[in-house]
Amino acid sequence: LYTAKSVVYVQPAPPRVMDQGYAARWPFDANTYESYLAQQLVNVTRYDVLISALHKLEPGTWQHKNESDQAAAERLGRAIEVKRLGTSYEMSIAARASNADLAARLANAVAASYIESAASEGRSGDAQRLAMLREEEERVKRELTADRDEQHGLNKVLGVAGVGSNTPAPCSDRA
Repeated sequence: LYTAKSVVYVQPAPPRVMDQGYAARWPFDANTYESYLAQQLVNVTRYDVLISALHKLEPGTWQHKNESDQAAAERLGRAIEVKRLGTSYEMSIAARASNADLAARLANAVAASYIESAASEGRSGDAQRLAMLREEEERVKRELTADRDEQHGLNKVLGVAGVGSNTPAPCSDRA
């Protein structure tokens, strides 16, 4: 029996609308981080991750002919072991198989599938965050337009020349 390991570095970063520097990237306390890592260890063996890993392998590499995806994923789940490496931010995905090449392929396929899944989850809120940014941009534009209109009105009442690129010349009749 052969064992091959893939090591994955786990760095949680909260979804952020805008990059606000280094401090904004690390709002986690130790307990939150430990909990996040524990969840990621479980996520590696999720059914969807294992099925995706099966589909990354060439047909017949792991899944037997006429074997369902579910049965092959269950066998794959029993053939891998996921552990955190000490107190580091890394986890090891070890696969056991009858030959070294197969063990390496399994470990790499599961690691790649997990990474794709984690990246996809990280991007899942991007559309919502972009929509929120667009709404905020429109709100700011409306407020700026209202402020400029108010300033223009006050300038007219006070007989003061306006300042800015959209202000007519003080001697102009178009004011």
